[in-house]
Amino acid sequence: FDFVQYALPISFVGIISVTLLNLRATLILSLSSSLLALAGGGNIGLVALGALGTIIPAIFLSEDTDRALLRERIIYISLTQPLLAFGVYFFLRDDANITQILVFSFLSALIANLAAFSLTSYIESIFKLTSNFKLSELADRNHPALRYLEENALGTFNHSLVVGTLADRAANQIGANSQLARAMAYYHDLGKTENPTMFVENQIGYSNPHENLSPSESANIIKSHVTEGVRLAKRFKIPEIVYKGIIEHHGDGVIRYFYEKEKLENNGVLKEDFRHLGQKPSSKESAILMLADSLEAACRAIFMVEDADEVKIKNVIEEIFNEKIADDQLSKAPITFEELSVIKDSFQKSLEGLYHQRVLYPEISEEE
Repeated sequence: FDFVQYALPISFVGIISVTLLNLRATLILSLSSSLLALAGGGNIGLVALGALGTIIPAIFLSEDTDRALLRERIIYISLTQPLLAFGVYFFLRDDANITQILVFSFLSALIANLAAFSLTSYIESIFKLTSNFKLSELADRNHPALRYLEENALGTFNHSLVVGTLADRAANQIGANSQLARAMAYYHDLGKTENPTMFVENQIGYSNPHENLSPSESANIIKSHVTEGVRLAKRFKIPEIVYKGIIEHHGDGVIRYFYEKEKLENNGVLKEDFRHLGQKPSSKESAILMLADSLEAACRAIFMVEDADEVKIKNVIEEIFNEKIADDQLSKAPITFEELSVIKDSFQKSLEGLYHQRVLYPEISEEE
């Protein structure tokens, strides 16, 4: 069994690390594997085998990898171990049977990689990790929570899809986790399903019930969609890192429409009574979500009554960003002004694509 040292299932560690952690953690584990091989009396060839065997899965996998893609790429990852083993064999001038080395190194890697694939779900559950696999599943429109949102609040569902597109692209532009930003966006308004007609995007075919309520009553209903959203997120077993988007997408900002309405009747109104019940964004992804959510709502309101163009979209973006900065909503988010500038450009391009002009077709003539 002299060839067994070439068949160490080291890629198991690499797959678990890349899929459940990140590249930095994989590099650390790669170094650890090589040091352990060295400490165990291994030669320089086996040290290289341990290090490269851990890091190679990162070549085939990325943050956008889902379970289906990993299943396809396991065979490619497994084929790299015989190549590494052959390189070490050649370097060491070993006299072991090369056929045995290649066959057993491949079989060992294949079995280990299939085991890693099978165990990822259990490891996620035990250690409460939210991998990119999980985020990809949450962004699937067949997820029970998204189906629930679509069935109970279709307008909110469509709004969430657009916000998800804006947030995903912007997060990708600044190197944030785009899958997390999209998942946050999809679920940020889940709480609106409890009372959908109280929100304007779901009021087609309905009269506005806020016309019969006082501004403070209306504000309390609007506030409740955050707490209701968290309750539903827990019911659907959505990870905390994702439902933080529910808590942080409004921050503790003012519900301005009803605050201004109340101020017309009551000069002594307190702004604090009209603030959302959430928390200020604590990550780049939730800060992007806050901006994308406000921007989508503002553009929808404005461009339903007037045509959009490049300048108008830019003005709306500047207004939303300035409002959030002035209200101190981004003070806890680890985001820079340079990144905010990149996000603005991303939103500009996305919204221009969304509100592009169409050619008005002539009416069909009687002859036709």
